[in-house]
Amino acid sequence: MSGPPPPWHLRGTAHAALWLVPEDRLPPWPLAPGVRPLRFGRRRAVGVFWVDYRPGGTLAYRELLVALAVRHGTAIGGCAVEAWVDDARSAEAGRALWGIPKRLATLSFGPAAPVPPGSPTPPGAPSAAPTPPGTSPAVPTPPDTAPPSAPAPPAAPPDSPGRGAPPPPAGPLAEEARPGGGRVPPVAALHRPLLRLPGRLPVRARLFQPAADSYGSPREVPLRATGGLWLTRTRLRTAPGAPLGYLAGLRPLVACTLRDFDFTIGRAARPPRPR
Repeated sequence: MSGPPPPWHLRGTAHAALWLVPEDRLPPWPLAPGVRPLRFGRRRAVGVFWVDYRPGGTLAYRELLVALAVRHGTAIGGCAVEAWVDDARSAEAGRALWGIPKRLATLSFGPAAPVPPGSPTPPGAPSAAPTPPGTSPAVPTPPDTAPPSAPAPPAAPPDSPGRGAPPPPAGPLAEEARPGGGRVPPVAALHRPLLRLPGRLPVRARLFQPAADSYGSPREVPLRATGGLWLTRTRLRTAPGAPLGYLAGLRPLVACTLRDFDFTIGRAARPPRPR
């Protein structure tokens, strides 16, 4: 395995949104024995995360990850069911260490692309709310299913404030992922900041992955993060048959952004017990 050992200490910015999705729309994602989806009537909770891990942590890369809310016994957590990254070490280590099904992709995060005045809104595109001076609506696109020939090199996105500086509340953000040479219809995500909450929010969660340990239990992955929290509005443009196509036509229940975060995933490997 070429990736660094756990735990990973990462830093950057993450956008997240939660959908309640009719269960008959969702793929038959594999879960570990004893792990069950959280159900809300005939709907399931699906979280999508656009994450820009920046230099200064264990690795610097971008990620688009989908997690299904699950229950294992009395514990509630998530199961990462789809993930795309633009770093080969992250892809290999994520699968080997934690059973996260990471695939390589070309990911691009940044401010919205300008739209010429008077241009019509593309069909299915997010509606463009008024933006502050110097900003513009977005026309982005995320992922497909086959890895590209080579990942794109990481680059600092134009919206990146200096570490410790308060992020500007202006401008939508576009996330773009093109994992397969455009063979699959594109997906677009647009994030608009609404309200910044005071302080730095600590967040703890865990994943229950279907890569079983030697005892047949799910692989439990602890997650810890601290960062500045913004409530946001996320609009997703996708279509049936495209990646995230099961979210087509649905609005997220809630969305947020965690800026300038410190994030730890996994725990240090325990030394073997003496015999």
